[in-house]
Amino acid sequence: MSYNVENLFDDVRDGTEYREFDPGKGKWTRESFLLRVQALSEVVRKSTPGGPDILLLQEVENGNALRVLLEKGMRGLGYAWHALVPKKGLATNIAIASRLPIARIRTHAVGPWKNDATMRDILEAQVEVSGHVLYIFNNHWKSKTEGGRATEPSRRESASVLARRIEEILAHDPAADIVAAGDMNESIDEYARAGRRYFTALMPAAENGRETPATIGIHLSSQPPPFAGSAACCVLFDPWFELEEAMQGSSAWQGDWLTVDHILLSAGLFDRQGLIYRRASFSALRLPFLLDERGRPRRWAARGGMGGFSDHLPILLTLDFRN
Repeated sequence: MSYNVENLFDDVRDGTEYREFDPGKGKWTRESFLLRVQALSEVVRKSTPGGPDILLLQEVENGNALRVLLEKGMRGLGYAWHALVPKKGLATNIAIASRLPIARIRTHAVGPWKNDATMRDILEAQVEVSGHVLYIFNNHWKSKTEGGRATEPSRRESASVLARRIEEILAHDPAADIVAAGDMNESIDEYARAGRRYFTALMPAAENGRETPATIGIHLSSQPPPFAGSAACCVLFDPWFELEEAMQGSSAWQGDWLTVDHILLSAGLFDRQGLIYRRASFSALRLPFLLDERGRPRRWAARGGMGGFSDHLPILLTLDFRN
């Protein structure tokens, strides 16, 4: 399961908090923090019986926030392995929690935005499943706060960093099982939304070999392998395409659903050995309590009565294992 939890801050002042979550400036207290922990834990517990085996989280402040979430909110769910690698200058980070052994953690650096704003690195976890390795990448790419086109170079850089590492793995093992997930701040139709005026970090695989340089971003396939397009491109399957349009969307902006959260899959997850994607198991979790009166994500409200969950819905899918 991948979930942007929308600013999970603990109750310890570090100096990098947003004002509404700063224990020294606002009304953020231990009680507030634990209320958030309880709310997010409810989402995980109700997402699937017993909770998912692997959690990929975005917007977690630090290791202490993650530890309290797992030890207090998710006690008994068995997340014995977890990791968060903080980066100086960031208010929030990305994290992973797993019931399955994590054999190795790596981070892949993404350069600063406009030479000074720190960007989140990509977190790689190598998870062991019955002697088999599952490569997992947790991403949180640059937002569009300063404008879609203006910020596109940063997302393209993140996509290129991810693509290079995936290609490195596949060069060693073409059948490697790889999941690239997280909040990428681009929808499956991003290139069309941009009016095809500029290349986006997520490009449709159908454009490969036409006008798109192979080095541009991650290429999304709407069909399982064999993937269409140039073999020189990094092509991954996006299960959003399995859903009817009315069910596509994990966050909303100006009333429209967006597919900015992704769980992208390599061809190795369709080869009937090792880990295998269970077709049509992907969904955005639209449980009634996660939605507001308009049917959109019931985001956390730090001011006033405090309540809600996140401005994103969790997304999840199932991988089966076969020897």
